[in-house]
Amino acid sequence: MRVYQKATLALAVFLLISVMNADFVREEREPQGLLSSSPEGCAEIYNLSCGGRSFYINPTHHVASLENPNTALLLKNAVRYVSPYMVNPISVLVFANALDRAQAIFGVLSGEPDIAPVMTTNQNDLLSLTAYDVVIVHSNGFNLDLSVEQSIADFRALGGGVIGSHDIIWQQHNNPVMENMFGATARGDGSVPGSGWIAGTVTVLKSMDHNITAGVADSWSMVDEQYYFDVEFTRRMLVLLETNHGGNLIPVAWTLAYPPIGAPINLDASVVGGDIFLDWEDPDISRVEYHLIYRAPEPDSFDFGSPIHNTSGDADPLKQNWLDIGAAEPSSPREYYYIVRAVNDHEVKSPTSLTVGKWTKHLVEGANSISLPLGPLVDRSVSWYSSDIPGVKTFDWIDEDGYWVRYNLANPNPMNDTMATMGMTFQVVLQQQTHYTFIGRPGTMIWFTDRLGSSESFRSNLTLEIQGDSVALSWASATNVTRYNIYRTTDRESLYDLIADPIATTASTSYRDVNVLDGFSGELYYTVIPEDDYCGLGSSTYSRGVVKKTFHSGSQSFALELKPLQEHLLSWYTSAIDGTVGIVYMVKSYWRLHAWEMPPDVYDTIAAVSEGYQILVEKESSSFVYLGN
Repeated sequence: MRVYQKATLALAVFLLISVMNADFVREEREPQGLLSSSPEGCAEIYNLSCGGRSFYINPTHHVASLENPNTALLLKNAVRYVSPYMVNPISVLVFANALDRAQAIFGVLSGEPDIAPVMTTNQNDLLSLTAYDVVIVHSNGFNLDLSVEQSIADFRALGGGVIGSHDIIWQQHNNPVMENMFGATARGDGSVPGSGWIAGTVTVLKSMDHNITAGVADSWSMVDEQYYFDVEFTRRMLVLLETNHGGNLIPVAWTLAYPPIGAPINLDASVVGGDIFLDWEDPDISRVEYHLIYRAPEPDSFDFGSPIHNTSGDADPLKQNWLDIGAAEPSSPREYYYIVRAVNDHEVKSPTSLTVGKWTKHLVEGANSISLPLGPLVDRSVSWYSSDIPGVKTFDWIDEDGYWVRYNLANPNPMNDTMATMGMTFQVVLQQQTHYTFIGRPGTMIWFTDRLGSSESFRSNLTLEIQGDSVALSWASATNVTRYNIYRTTDRESLYDLIADPIATTASTSYRDVNVLDGFSGELYYTVIPEDDYCGLGSSTYSRGVVKKTFHSGSQSFALELKPLQEHLLSWYTSAIDGTVGIVYMVKSYWRLHAWEMPPDVYDTIAAVSEGYQILVEKESSSFVYLGN
């Protein structure tokens, strides 16, 4: 635990915030409540509910620090970020009680064509802020009048942007409303270095990529500076800059977190001719401006920097559906996977929706052996697939006793019907060749947000290893992480909900789930989510699955629920599954047996998802475990 974490910060998933790119029109807005009169409410929600944006930077005591190229760029970026409008120029009132500091900030902003600064050293000029978009308040051992503090609070409650600098929140200077506005109080005796504050060279570290930190160096030094390290935080915030003090990372600049926007729910897909039709629902539709749709050929290969479609340019950006033209045609890739995100008017992106996928399979005239390649969005029966797949004559499946049961579409018998589930083998007899697109959930899911753990190296590198009845996990490290949370479920969808508590929390990048497979049969899914002391949970890794199958004596279905991490021939499975006599698979509409004693090149093939097999076992009970996506 980092030493500066002294507030009770709720652990939740937050998003980095992008700069606003919509054109806003100035309008009269009613105040949403004074910050000084409702700190408890604002501490439990996010600063959008309390008005405009804010940014605070601690070590800027000297003119040289304010004019440092990195600090100067931060101030320019911050002005653009906290401004409620994108109408140029942004009107900024610069206040400092010391003339040289006011001149330094004014000089930094004066050269920017989209920023129009006005400078003052008279705090009474802060009593009327209606002409400005942003106010910058720099203090050097100065107590603002309470009426001035309240004026700034009212300004931000109406949507104005506020930037604070240096000791504006240092407790001994008694600016309580400003402390509340920036969500922090720097405590201790500011008269003697060492009593909660430092005097000397400060090495500033860039904590995260953000619109305010865009273009600044990863680290730089401020000579002969002063900053507090004993800070109590009362709000949820995003730490943008920090420094290393005594081996601990200490925040020196932050912005309050904007409210997260809810992820789209109930993402569904359907086949419309040769197209894939997506539709979803928004729990926060009143706050949505547009949607981003992502598509990938594998469920763990999404590029969240490049959506396939952005609805902001559509006639109806708020529509909750999209048509991927040609995605179900035979000439398209066999697999496509989709994720949707909502974006609000502050360019805050929601977490990702659940993943939905399509799997197109070519079927020949005559007999075909198939299994479900994706977890169905809705449970479907054999009779449903018989009607939905073009040209079906009969649909056969293996019952629990190892006998084939036939469903004849021309003479349907309700008794010869069952729910089609993953891991089952079906024989489908067609009157002509065709192709069919399955819709469902892949074995790999992700909860992605634009912050902690969002790097491709972290989210793609969860590995599992079977060690007896235990599962060993390892993953890549992510920056600025305090701890990692390990989640495990038996349902590929429920990892996304994060309803259940993690099974373990660790500061390490590995974990061993001891004896979890002892007596178990079915599917297990794992994901890892990093956590920090600022904003709670970050992005998850792509989940990985473990399947433990139990076979009994006789003939039964054998189909893969997940894509194995490594492809194997049927001969490998006959050797790996104890007591196996052989595995039967289909070649050109005929069933062929690869027995365990046969050479690998005789009636052998690679076992694949979407194919159906029969396994013949002579042992009373035999278990098999494999890893997959």
